[in-house]
Amino acid sequence: MKETYRLSGHFGAWDAAELAIEKALVAAGIGCDFTPGGDALAHMQALNAIEIQADTAQAGTERFDEAGMLYVDDGRADIGVNFFEQVDWAYRGFGHHEGQPHTNLRGIVTLVQPQYVCFAATKESGITSFDELVHNPRPVRLLTVSKSRTQTRFMGIVHGRVLEECGFTQEIVVEHGGEILTAVDGLDAILEDRVDMVGIPAYPGWGPTWGWSQMWAYLQVRNDLTFLPIPEAVRVKLCAELNITKGQLPRGMFRGLTQDTPTFAMHNHTVIVNAQLGDDEVYELTRALHDHREVFENAPVPFFYNPETGLKDLGAPIHPGARRFYTERGYLSR
Repeated sequence: MKETYRLSGHFGAWDAAELAIEKALVAAGIGCDFTPGGDALAHMQALNAIEIQADTAQAGTERFDEAGMLYVDDGRADIGVNFFEQVDWAYRGFGHHEGQPHTNLRGIVTLVQPQYVCFAATKESGITSFDELVHNPRPVRLLTVSKSRTQTRFMGIVHGRVLEECGFTQEIVVEHGGEILTAVDGLDAILEDRVDMVGIPAYPGWGPTWGWSQMWAYLQVRNDLTFLPIPEAVRVKLCAELNITKGQLPRGMFRGLTQDTPTFAMHNHTVIVNAQLGDDEVYELTRALHDHREVFENAPVPFFYNPETGLKDLGAPIHPGARRFYTERGYLSR
């Protein structure tokens, strides 16, 4: 075993999961720390800079990190947490990871904490549906994940593709005198009542001091919101295209969300490790997470780990050390 195992960093809701992992490892007598670097906002700002560089075809566009996955892939970190879908895309070199597959990712645990693709508009804006917006264009101040043509974020791609399939792109927003706001300036815009429509991730709980959950907290308090269902044809097409899953934004999660609303749901999150970690090491890491799994339910954003389904939807191959642990405990057949 190493003296210290490094977690990939602080990235919004996954920060809560990684803090729980830290607690589980420490409880098992395993040392750990975090990769140095900024917080989630600093990471978003860094991705924005890379996207601007790529959009303007500047030379030397760097290989980007999405929420710590590259750090785990290249060995700067030992452990991380990401959506199953993110891990799947990164491992396969799909979408925005084309040309940079993360082939050193291995899965060891599935954590459950639903997150949703979510679109809403303020009542004051008069927007009631995507179709109505397409047929009645107007200046719209749209808060979304990022504004670049060259995306570096999974949720940016998904939200962007929904807008494209609904016939209301960021380019159309700008053409009609609207404005695109992102994670970097979105909270200030919300507090200054400069937002008409949002298309950002949503999840239960108030979460970290910065993040999408904080934006939703202010949005639903300061505004009466209309939540926009994603048309079924769009859901069918994007499920096939992007390997994502239909879901229902559950009523009552936000003020004004009075009925289940069709969208996409990212339920499962994969704890990933670097493939070069030894089998015995990963066995012990997996055991620590299993034996102290209550820490996930007590995180600021609660996650749930059920060992009976702990290897569902990993998005990357299972590490042999984790496979041995699950097999010995009777969760897997040999």
